[in-house]
Formats: sequence, structure tokens, C-alpha cells
Amino acid sequence: MLSSKRKASEDAAIKTSPSAKIDDSIGVQIGDFNTQYNHLPTPPSPNSVNAPGGTHNLPRPATTLFGRDLESLDDLVKNCNAAIGQAVYGLGGVGKTELALHFAYSRIAKYTLVWWINAETQESIKSGLAELTYRLCPAIEVARADAWGIGWLQSHEGWLIVLDNVEDPQHISALIGNIQDKGRVLITTRRNIGAGRWSRLGLKSLHLGPLARAASTELLIALTEKHDHEAAARLAAALGDLPIALEQAASYISQNNGMTFDQYTELIRSRFARIASVAGEGGDIERTVARVWTVTMEAITQRSSLAAQLLLVAAHFAPDNIPEEILFPLASDPLDLAEALSILASYSMVNRHAGTLSVHRLVQAVTRAAAAAGSLTEGPPAYDRAADLALAAFTTDPTVDIDSWPRWRLMVPHIEAISHWAPIDHESRSLTILLSMSGAYLQGQGNLAAAIAMSERAYSDCRRILGTDDPNRLAVTSNLARCYELSGKSRDAIELLRSISGDVERILDQDDPYRFSFHNNLAKAYQSMGDLAQAVSLFERTLADRIRVLGEDDYRVMISRSNLAYAYQQAGRLSEAARLHEVNLTARRQSLGDTHPMTLNSKHGLALALSALGKLQESIIIHEETVEQRSEVLGETHPDTLRSRISLADDYRTAGRLSDAINIYESVYEIQRRSLGEANDEAALTAHNLALAHLDSNEPLKAVVILEDLTAIRDSSRPGYVEAKLNLALAYSAIGRKSKAIRLLDEILPTSRRAWGHRHPLTRAVLQARKSIGAGS
Repeated sequence: MLSSKRKASEDAAIKTSPSAKIDDSIGVQIGDFNTQYNHLPTPPSPNSVNAPGGTHNLPRPATTLFGRDLESLDDLVKNCNAAIGQAVYGLGGVGKTELALHFAYSRIAKYTLVWWINAETQESIKSGLAELTYRLCPAIEVARADAWGIGWLQSHEGWLIVLDNVEDPQHISALIGNIQDKGRVLITTRRNIGAGRWSRLGLKSLHLGPLARAASTELLIALTEKHDHEAAARLAAALGDLPIALEQAASYISQNNGMTFDQYTELIRSRFARIASVAGEGGDIERTVARVWTVTMEAITQRSSLAAQLLLVAAHFAPDNIPEEILFPLASDPLDLAEALSILASYSMVNRHAGTLSVHRLVQAVTRAAAAAGSLTEGPPAYDRAADLALAAFTTDPTVDIDSWPRWRLMVPHIEAISHWAPIDHESRSLTILLSMSGAYLQGQGNLAAAIAMSERAYSDCRRILGTDDPNRLAVTSNLARCYELSGKSRDAIELLRSISGDVERILDQDDPYRFSFHNNLAKAYQSMGDLAQAVSLFERTLADRIRVLGEDDYRVMISRSNLAYAYQQAGRLSEAARLHEVNLTARRQSLGDTHPMTLNSKHGLALALSALGKLQESIIIHEETVEQRSEVLGETHPDTLRSRISLADDYRTAGRLSDAINIYESVYEIQRRSLGEANDEAALTAHNLALAHLDSNEPLKAVVILEDLTAIRDSSRPGYVEAKLNLALAYSAIGRKSKAIRLLDEILPTSRRAWGHRHPLTRAVLQARKSIGAGS
């Protein structure tokens, strides 16, 4: 027979999920997983911000001479409902983007806002939405900027969004689903996936092929002011009527005033065998583009070898938004660089706009192919030079320097591109470090999947490239371990950190702050795995070392004190946890002020400790103050604000204020569901706690609906899955479906035993629930 005290404890284990906790920061490159927040102003709600008339971010002016009219797109727009957008698809270089650009410019006055987004990847889409936020509300908190942008589109009407170069319809399906019925979406894509699939997204499709021969001929004549229609038609046929090829040919002919259309056509034909070998990436039209590129590039090289090298390096970046300033080190004289860029632009090999370059993907592809064939190689490989240039653009750690985030946001696509084009066995030290730093930045932004991918590539490279005594190898390994820990792979994180523990002790001085940071990181990994004894021991050691070397007032000492407090609380040492949080709160108030985010972190931690001690009214007062302050400082939808609101709701639920708790859970979950997705760990925890509040309110049917949805979309390996299944079984039992409850408990019992063992409180809670429900059947 269980004692009443033990039974109450196990009953609580059945219905209680972990309270949301705050990590003091996002970490540093080779050391702490925690750092300081900057003071961030409160962003207004999206529906309170209106776009000034004529607001747009169109990437460049539309060309005066276009070769197309807008009739086909106009007809498509005219014959569709307001909620339906358009998908313009066709071969790269066929003029899809130019058509969209002309359409957008011609309709600026019609729409409340016209916004252009590079939609090649999910990350570039998020970046484009974030840029919309920065235009309309410069004070928005960076990590939530894309969600705020979606909120703006949802709450306003009459806008036009252009999604350029969509690679995968799945990348845009959620966005379109969120903003439908409010404005118009126009997409361009190289992919012909069939009208049916576009229609399922609410899009009418328009295939864009090469220009009609008459339009090609007239375009060549207009661009060159040479009026030989028959010769122009022959050249247009040789170029496959592809707009990019026509424009490049016209640029070359215009640069060589004495050249005729037929001479250019013959020049292409005489080089066909050679050019075909470097343009075998697609059909005839792509090979034609390659022919035009080779002729043009030879002329450019004769005028400027620097221009050729510039193009070669640029071919290893992402195609759009290459900052011109990162190319400056390629020339000793800035005027030489400016002249080389002007030459490339005059031949239409690059486009320049507002300090950035864009290079057509086909031009990049052919340039890389030429380099691979050996016709452009001078000095180190181009991907290596591109990596050196990108690394030189950063002098600080992205997880520490929040001011560097805009540049990282711009450069991550370029780092991804360099990594893609570099061979697997590359020897670029710069690329390895860049990948690791990018992973740290993405991890701090909450994009764990991309962070892990970059960090794993960096780790694989560093083992081959970096020497055993290179501190950067420790940084790369530590960054990957942090990513693993955040994604729930705590054992993998510990194995990685253990693998470099000997090198840390050997390479770093006894009192090197990074040695202490390593111990702190290892302690965090132990804590996430549930090994509290190891975690507490390391946290205590790190705190003592930091106080001894850095002094009581160093911010890293405060981080260590906070980490130790949370570990004490998790280990049941509640009074010690509360004392450390109080000391930290006092220290941070004195050094940072009452409303600094780090101060509010300590205030939140103290409230959690007091709640665990049973001092519920004190905890509620502090949580209520912290919610208000975080809302003012960070904004209503900042993750820290939401976590404070959830903790307040937890206290309300414990105090019996179930209606107040349910209202908070519902409002927070709606925000998390929209911005993070239903399957996100924090959103799932909120939904779980909402279901528990309904159970406490004797509303088991509402709890069943929530928990069925939650367990249907959650992977069994994610945190809280077994608890959700357990509480679903209890909810089934409460509505009289006891046989189904027993089957569910029998299903999760082996999972709990495998994951935590027979004596774990959760396993015992499942057994106790199985016994009590079975006895009542």
C-alpha cells in the first residue's frame, strides 16, 4: 500500500508536465552556451502598422526594352478570383523574373504594398518576410521578424507579393495558406510541375517559353540600333530566342561597334564544339547560353583579367545580393575593382543594385564549368578565395555580437553556396570556420535543422583540415555539441565534448576562460540528459573557477550562477536554487538595471524556484511583474515573454484559477502554433498544459481533442510524448473509454521502460495509471 504522501507525488507526476524554463542566452562559439541580450524595443502589433503609399522593394529597375508584353499575365490576373495568385514557370534565363518585375512596377499604384522575395529556399523566404518587417517596423526583434511579417500580411489587404525562383512548392504552401484571401501572390519558378499541383495551392499557372522570333528580332535591333532584320532573325534563331542570350549578344555587339549580326552568329558557330563541352548541364538553350558566355568572356578578359576573376569568384556565391564590399580585397586599387565591375555589368554578365551584385544562375554554372575545365584557373581555387572573402567580412562571434546579425542574415546563403560548390575533400580552413560560425548563428535563431547540417559539415572538415592543436577545432566541435543538445541528442553532445576534453586540458591554459566555458557546456549536456549529479558538480566547479579568475561581477559568473540555480532546482535543492537566483537578481539589477533581459531572466528563475517551494502567491506576483516587463522590453510575442506567460498560467492552474490559466494557454498556443508550428516542442508543451487545465476543470472531452491532435503530429522521440499519451489515457478513462485507455497505456509502457528504466517516476506513473484504470473497469 502506497503512503498518502508518495501516492500524491505519483498522482502529480501523472498530470504534471515540466514548466517552461529560460536559457540565459544562445551560447558562444567555443564556450558558453549563454550570453547577454541587447535591450530590444517593443514592436507594435502588425495590424497597427500601415505601409506608406508606394512601398516596395523591387530589386532593380525594369528594363526599358523587354521583348514581351503583359497581355498573357494580364489575362490570367483578370480571369481569376481575388484569392488566387499566378505561377509563371519556364526555363532559367527565359525572362520570368523580368516579366514579374514589369508587372510589379506597372501595378505599384494599384497595391498597398509590393514586396519581392527570393523564394529559392525556405530560409530565403523567411529572410524576405523578415525584411518586410524591417521595412515596416525597424524596431522588431530579429528572431521573430518573419512571423511578424506574416502577421502583417494576414491583417492587411490589397498587397502584391512576388516569390521569385520557387524551387519546391512545399516551401511556399504554408505561407500561401496563411495569407490567402488578403492580397495577391505572383511566383516565378523554373519547375514545370503541372497545372494541377499549382491549382492546389490556389495558383493559376502560366508557362513562359522563349520569345517569339519577331520579338527576338525586334529586341536585338532595339538594343543594338542595327537595322538588319534578316541577320537579326538568324542570330535570334542561333541564340534560341532566349532573352538572356539575346541581351548578352546585344551587349557584345554594342561594345564592338563594327560587328554585324552575322559575324556574331558565325563567331558562335565556329566555337560550337569547344563551347558545348562546358555547357552540358541542360538542353540546347542552356548550351546556347554557354556559347554566348564564352564569346563575351573572351572579350571581357582581354579588357580586364580582374573582371574575369571577379566573375569566377562570384560564381561560387549565391546568385543574388552579393555585397560588393566583400570583393574589395581582390584588387589593391578600388578603382581597378570598380572598373572591372563596370565591364562585367556592361556585358550583362552581372547586375549591380544598391551596392550588391546579382549573377544569373546559368552564367554562374557555365563559369564554374569553365573553371573546372581549367580555362579560368589562376591561383587558389575560386571557392577557397570566396570563403576567405566571406570570413574576412566577420570579426566577431555571431552568438555574442547581436549587431552582426543583419550581415549574417545576408551572408548565410552565400556561405551555403560556397559549401555546395566546394569539393568534399576541400582544404579550405576558412570555409570550415565559416560553416561552424554559420551553424552557431542559425542555432541562435532557432533554425536547428540548418544549424546541424552546417555544423556537421564543419565538424567533418575540421577533423581533416585543422590540426590537433588548433583552438578552432574545439570551437567547431563545441558548436555541433550545442546543436545536438538543443535538438534532444544529449548523448551525442556529451560524446563530442568528451572527445575533445583531453585537448581542452592540454591546449588551453589552466585559467583560460574558454576552459571554464567548455566545462559549462559539458555540464549543460549532462543536465539535458538527466545526469544531474555530473551537471551540478561541473556547474559548481565552473562557478568557483570563474569567480576566482574573472571576479564576482563578470557576466559569465552570473551565467554560471544561473545555470547552477536551475540545476539545483531540477535536483530538488530548491532553497539553494532560490538563494542563487536572488543573488543573481541583485547583481544584475545593479550592473544592468531592473528591466534588462538578463535581469528579467533571473527574476523569472526566482519565480520558478519559489513556485517549486510552494510559495505560490510570491511566485505569482513576480511572474505577473515579469510578464508585464518582458512585454514592454521584448514585445508581446517574444519567446521569453511567452515563457513567462506560460509559467504564470502554470501557477494559476496550481492555485485553482483554472479559467485564467486556460485563457493564457489558449492565447499563447495560438501565437506559437502560427509562428512555430504545432509540432514545435514549446508549442506542444503549451498544448499539453492546456489539456491538463481542462482535465482539472472536469472537461475531459476538451482534453481528449487536444491530446489526440498533439500525439498524432508528435514524433515518439520528442520530449513530452509519453506524458501526453499518459494524460490522453487518463482523459479517455474520464469519459468512460477505459478499454481504449488501457490499450494506450500498454502501448507506451515499453517505450518508457526503454527510455528511462523501470524505476523512473514516469514509468511508475504509467503502471499506476494502468492499475487504477484496470481496477475500475
